[in-house]
Amino acid sequence: MRRDRTGYWMFGSLIGVLFLANAAQHTHAQEASGLAAVAAIEQTLVDAIARSEQSVVSIARIKRLAPHVGFEDPFPRAVRGGLRAEFDADDPSNPDFIPTDFGSGVVIHVDPPGSNQHRAFILTNYHVVKGGTRTVPDENRPDEYQIWVRGSNRRGAAASIYAADPRSDLAVIIVPDSELKPIKLGDGSKLKKGQLVIALGNPYAAARDGSVSASWGMVSNLRRRPAFPRDPLDLEKRKRETLHDLGDLIQVDTRLNLGTSGGALINLKGELVGLTTSLAALAGFEKSSGFAIPIDATTIRVIQTLRDGKEVEYGFLGVSFGHPAALMNFPRNDFKQSNAPEGAYVAGLVVGGPAERAGIHDDDIITNVNGERVFTRDDLTREINKLGPETKAKITVWRNSGAVGGGTVTVEVTLAKWGASDEDGIVVSQHRHPVWRGLVIDYSTARDKHNGEFKPFPQGVLVLKIVPPLDVSQTELVEGNRIVKVNQRPVGTPNEFTDAVKDLRGDVTLELDNGKKITIHE
Repeated sequence: MRRDRTGYWMFGSLIGVLFLANAAQHTHAQEASGLAAVAAIEQTLVDAIARSEQSVVSIARIKRLAPHVGFEDPFPRAVRGGLRAEFDADDPSNPDFIPTDFGSGVVIHVDPPGSNQHRAFILTNYHVVKGGTRTVPDENRPDEYQIWVRGSNRRGAAASIYAADPRSDLAVIIVPDSELKPIKLGDGSKLKKGQLVIALGNPYAAARDGSVSASWGMVSNLRRRPAFPRDPLDLEKRKRETLHDLGDLIQVDTRLNLGTSGGALINLKGELVGLTTSLAALAGFEKSSGFAIPIDATTIRVIQTLRDGKEVEYGFLGVSFGHPAALMNFPRNDFKQSNAPEGAYVAGLVVGGPAERAGIHDDDIITNVNGERVFTRDDLTREINKLGPETKAKITVWRNSGAVGGGTVTVEVTLAKWGASDEDGIVVSQHRHPVWRGLVIDYSTARDKHNGEFKPFPQGVLVLKIVPPLDVSQTELVEGNRIVKVNQRPVGTPNEFTDAVKDLRGDVTLELDNGKKITIHE
């Protein structure tokens, strides 16, 4: 019996050993599986960065010093020698140069081999390069800064602003470097909360040697806006307001430190899905939320326009929201019993404007634009701005029907052009519409400073600028005039004006909206 008990004990011990061995093996298998999963994620991040980091550059903005009368540099650059010339800290081409203004940029296009020019087109935030050298100089707006770019090939070069758009806070700059690699565009509109993303940029000017820095995190939210105090009566703040202040930004928990504005937000495929931008800093909070401009249909439209060197245009509906104290997104008291939906409440209409012509009424509540739900006036402005002038928008409104309640109506509106407030910030290298005899024309509402209060909606086309061969001193036309007829032919858009004048020879009579007639000689 003792032998049997010993056998049972040995058998039980063997089972225990086998159990522990199996458990240990299972644990090791789990650890191996976990490490493999982490290694796979790690490799995905490494590969994504490797595919796209060569397309991200560092940008420095360097203040141009005004020459001082009577001041002579005792060490002119041309005669500086030895170590002083080699290690000049004021020279941006020197790797030891540390700028005080800096950001990032993303290469979106490079001139193809064999072309006459060898340029790289770089997308960045407008505020990163504001005041920098223009590709086409403007004598009325002298450049305040030099823009210096350094790519992953460690080569640095002076850049110029090819086109800039304050409304989207985007700009395209060019450098003479065809060896840079353009990034592959992804679709930022398909991002979901929780997706992993990678930010590439130039935090604290650390990438001034050309090697960008990376950080990763996840998408925290979508359609966000930076937190800042808004005052509809503050005209200067309204002038600085961008499309993104209306709520279209990607919020990320990726580290976006100072200098990452204009950098790349990429997905795990290495595709550009956003352009990193402002920090939403709030007083009393240590950390800030990071934001990125989504690479969606609207942004791609803006990028393509800027790459063409032209002004970006935005849609205008022609509705008003009343006094700021009444800017509420619910209807008046007499609507409350009508189960009115949330939406943008129309307090008034521009007489003769797009909304009135399409049949939108005072007191309507706009709830939908081209399938996008509208809850607030900012939602409405954002969705309309996404479209260009002469674009048709399907707009759904809720209309009160008195005692029987309300109902929905859908109308099609042909939009006008949003009037630009920050005219000085717009940089172009090409005129959007053909110049005729020195007249640069645009939509009647193209500049906010000429629009007043839209009473009524301005007709014709706007004289945006007068350039040679037309001599300003020899014509009664001035910037801000609106032309309504060409040789008695009505014109209401730039395309109509271009069609009206393209085959004309000799003297041409232009009629203004005030009835005055002016003859333009050939």
